[in-house]
Amino acid sequence: MKSNVSKYYTITVIVSSLIFVTAIILRIVQIQYVEGDRWLKLAEKIEKRKYKIEAQRGNIYTHDHKLIVTSTPVYMMRFDFKTPHITQNNGAFFKKNVDSLCIELNRLFPEKSVQQFKQEMTSYYSAAQKKGSRTRTISPPITHTLRREIEQTHMFGDKNKFAIEITWDTLWVRTRPYGNIGQRLLGNTYPNDQYNSDSTEVHYRGTGKNGLENYFDTYLQGTDGMRQRMFAYGKDVSLNIVEPIPGNDIITTLDIDIQDIVESELENQLKHLNGQWGTAIVMEVKTGAVLACANLGKIANGYDEINNYAIGRVEPGSTMKTMAIMAALQDGLINMSDTVDTGKDGIYDIPNVKDGKKTRIVDWCRTSGGGFGKLTVMEALYASSNIGVAKSIIRAYGNDYEKFVKSIERLGITDPRSIELNNMPLPRVEIPKDIVTFSRMSYGYFIELPPIYTLRFYNAIANNGKMMKPYVCKAIARNGEIVEEYKPEVIKSSICSSSVLKEIQQALENVVWSDKEVMVNDSRKVHIATGMKAQSKYVRIAGKTGTVQLIVNRGYDATRHRISFCGYFPVENPQYSCIVVIHDPEIPGAGGSDCALVLKRIAERMVSLKQRRDINDIISTQDFQKKMPAIKTGYEGTTQKLVKKLHLKEYGIDIKKNSNKILHFQQDEEGQISYNERNIDTDNKLVPNVIGMGAKDAVYLLEKVGLQVRLQGSGKIVSQSLQPGSNVKKGTLIDIKLR
Repeated sequence: MKSNVSKYYTITVIVSSLIFVTAIILRIVQIQYVEGDRWLKLAEKIEKRKYKIEAQRGNIYTHDHKLIVTSTPVYMMRFDFKTPHITQNNGAFFKKNVDSLCIELNRLFPEKSVQQFKQEMTSYYSAAQKKGSRTRTISPPITHTLRREIEQTHMFGDKNKFAIEITWDTLWVRTRPYGNIGQRLLGNTYPNDQYNSDSTEVHYRGTGKNGLENYFDTYLQGTDGMRQRMFAYGKDVSLNIVEPIPGNDIITTLDIDIQDIVESELENQLKHLNGQWGTAIVMEVKTGAVLACANLGKIANGYDEINNYAIGRVEPGSTMKTMAIMAALQDGLINMSDTVDTGKDGIYDIPNVKDGKKTRIVDWCRTSGGGFGKLTVMEALYASSNIGVAKSIIRAYGNDYEKFVKSIERLGITDPRSIELNNMPLPRVEIPKDIVTFSRMSYGYFIELPPIYTLRFYNAIANNGKMMKPYVCKAIARNGEIVEEYKPEVIKSSICSSSVLKEIQQALENVVWSDKEVMVNDSRKVHIATGMKAQSKYVRIAGKTGTVQLIVNRGYDATRHRISFCGYFPVENPQYSCIVVIHDPEIPGAGGSDCALVLKRIAERMVSLKQRRDINDIISTQDFQKKMPAIKTGYEGTTQKLVKKLHLKEYGIDIKKNSNKILHFQQDEEGQISYNERNIDTDNKLVPNVIGMGAKDAVYLLEKVGLQVRLQGSGKIVSQSLQPGSNVKKGTLIDIKLR
């Protein structure tokens, strides 16, 4: 009996399975051959669109991980003109509400009038119904704060209005927390896609255009992702098919404090001399690490970073004299103690063997009415005597101009290795064709060097003859982990013998510190050292001045110059080298000594900067106990950390950890600190008073009321471009300066 039941059960299962499989096969056949057209038409109704998800570009940091370039998101409103919500009933809802929609758009984005918005929106709507673009971007790039406000408005936050039609495109834009500081070295990115004449795309928006942004573009740019949007059954659905991969970060050798010093001192002197442009670079002697690089060009209302003058090829002027004398010393053709007669009138005429015409060489002392007379080669170098150096080099090499050029090339000045920039101009050194060109080459004409190459040579002198490759990138990092590190690179282990090096070092020290005087025109004594303006009570500097006439209308103009000073400090143990170049100063008589003054100020401020003490040492000093440090205006809860760190509770400063009050601190003449609450009204959208705050608190408050913020400088805020308490117009730009 049991076996019969089991048999019937097995047969039933088999028959049922056959019927089920047959039904599936028949359904597949029916779908494929009978209902195929209907399902294909339904699939066509599910619209699929693919969009690129822009990857976040990597950050750029200073050597101590201060953020100097980053990417911040901006958003562009995209409107869908084919949702059933606005297309049903022949677009009745859209037509009824388009006026109020455009009024709201004009309120948010006043750059366009209500009428302009209406023309665009109605045009886009009509095109979409005729198989034109389904979605359109209808806003400029906006901040996250403004996006959130828009999403909360009645027009775009209510699903019964236009909430369903709105989506957002995210773009990344480069921002600089410290303003334009070091911009020409750091570089820029393309603001839009760039095309050539036949409309072939050449550069994508957001890729590196110049500077480090361009050189390290493949590291910084990351990998874009892909998003698919599907409109199916009345809903717009987004799905990330491929997630974007952010770019790597660049950690540079730059020091933001030194960069700030260099830029401010260069700008001050440019303004004083009314120069057309200037560059100043600071390098670490032992490694070649570039700590600062300022490039300022004249604009309508001052100076700004508009070109990278540090790498532009220029005639070096008298800084070339050191190279010429070193080459001749190294070849054993002259001695520093050799005597050279520069003449009593400061003029030396060189006859050209080709046509017999004479070319005049003039020394700077000619303006005092005479010449230097007899000098040693050492004195001719630190006196920066054109005649003395030219006569010494002619006597050393005769008419073997090629030997001279090869000798200066052996010093390493033409080696192509330099900072990480694409299309770096290389030095131009050609063999002279006549004695006039040869003689003038010895003191800086008919030869072209980028200032960074001149600095590299003087840095080698400071580094006991070892020439280092200048470099700016310290490491590549991803998610805080170092993935590639860059080490100092030696170009030449020694540019000359140790004996020659010591003599050159002594000459460069004499440029600044020698007190030797000579009688000019038998009536007036002058100091022959040209760099005395670099003398400092706080740091001993060595270096060389440079002045070169500018070419105007195919000839050299004796009234227009480019001036420079290149040196290092402190002399007893060189740590830093620096070059300062100013082009076409307007003040008569400006020379290399004016750049020496800039280097002195940079050196003094750097020495002061490096003498800063640890906070715990400062707390224990009597000076600290007598006078409290200044405290930035800010949130009470944030300031509480500082109070705890500095033990300020002992001095009557007791604030709460979890408070959101904004406190303003004041200090009396005796150094005692008092504080009171600053009332800031963000609810009524008034411009807040952010004077005295740090950047973080200020930006938060300003963006909260709808302002777009542009920062300049570092420290605490000293000025704001909009009056506190005034009414806010959304999207208005406010400039805040920090010091």
